[in-house]
Amino acid sequence: MVRRRAARPVLGDWGVLAAAALICTVFLAGGVALRVDAARLLRQTLFLPFRLVLGYGTHPPDLRGEAERLRLALASRNLETIDCEEARRENQRLRDLVDFAARETRVLLPAEVIGRAPDRFGETLILATPAGATVRSGQPVLGVGGLVGCVVEAGAGECQVRTLRNAALRVSGMLSVSRLSGMLRWRPGAGVLVLEGVPLSAVASDSEQVITSGFGRIFPKGIPVGSIASARDDSTGMAREILVRPFVDLERVEELYLLGD
Repeated sequence: MVRRRAARPVLGDWGVLAAAALICTVFLAGGVALRVDAARLLRQTLFLPFRLVLGYGTHPPDLRGEAERLRLALASRNLETIDCEEARRENQRLRDLVDFAARETRVLLPAEVIGRAPDRFGETLILATPAGATVRSGQPVLGVGGLVGCVVEAGAGECQVRTLRNAALRVSGMLSVSRLSGMLRWRPGAGVLVLEGVPLSAVASDSEQVITSGFGRIFPKGIPVGSIASARDDSTGMAREILVRPFVDLERVEELYLLGD
């Protein structure tokens, strides 16, 4: 094989190499300030065309500012998503309330839950009094699905409601099928209502409901209260006690109804 001869350096190549060596020597011998000034000069002259082509302009990109703008845009989008989801939940609650009011033949006064004020006996809700409505102590309060409690104190613009989860509230309940009755009270440790004083002959099934009996004339007869969880003999062995799960989720109520006269 015949090896092609490599091109030999010419005088110009040696000149460029010597200039580069001289510049490097000057940079190494000079101080930090000289190196910074030289780098700035090269940036503004030799490297300027490349920076313009790459679109950087005369200043580097503001990466921190761009990241902050993206964070703000993401936060705004998240807030919009949360607002849409809350509106969807509120629309569903309102539909449930409207459907419940349409099925109920009694007079119902809509009221919004504006606070909670637990007392030593249990849970108390604060409702905004409906405009133009007359609220009285002992007035029953309903939610979508059944009984919530009754008004214990009425004032200007609001009223306090003692719920089923308050040990001071006693409700006379009745089994919807056998029609056997007893007294309902809240048992905090178990997280359920207990129907006490039911005769030993009572046979409660899961499909049976507990409703208000109408005894005592505080709560009208037939208001749904809850479903039966289990039944057993009480501590005396002389009666049955039935554990009842309330139909209304008292943890999440936001709109309720005052039962009118």
